[in-house]
Amino acid sequence: MKELPEVADAHLERARLQRQFGRSGEELFADAFQVVADWWRSMPMVLRWVHRAWACGLEDRGIRVMPLVIYPEAARLAQLMVEFEQSDVRDTDARGRWLGRAEALMESWELDVQVGRGSLLDWLHRYRVPADTEAEPAARPRRGRLPLAPGHSRLTSPTGPLEQRSCLS
Repeated sequence: MKELPEVADAHLERARLQRQFGRSGEELFADAFQVVADWWRSMPMVLRWVHRAWACGLEDRGIRVMPLVIYPEAARLAQLMVEFEQSDVRDTDARGRWLGRAEALMESWELDVQVGRGSLLDWLHRYRVPADTEAEPAARPRRGRLPLAPGHSRLTSPTGPLEQRSCLS
């Protein structure tokens, strides 16, 4: 897609997460997509999103345009979520550092941090407890697989739309 190379790059990042982490990568992308979709619903006139819509000849506020225009931010946020999920440290300081990094991304994207913080806090709340690190070695996932925190409970099957594959409402 020559008009939107950042969307093509984001799709490659999503595919990489899926290859590297399997179902967990897919689910974390769905979570990131849901968070960014919430931001779009609250802040649809963010210039980067409006410009992406216009680049494809679409209306900037049309619901059809939302998945396309938010895709790059969802892919980047998914990577940040993976990094958090890979860490076994979930204390208040670690969660605060992660939230600070996510908010810095929002600021770099010219999004209103105060408006978008709630979705990030909801995700952090669900992931505040790490996956079972005390499991027997044979029960642990294979290398390259990422066990998700117990707060992640998928709402529907893994073949549904992204919004339904997220643990976020």
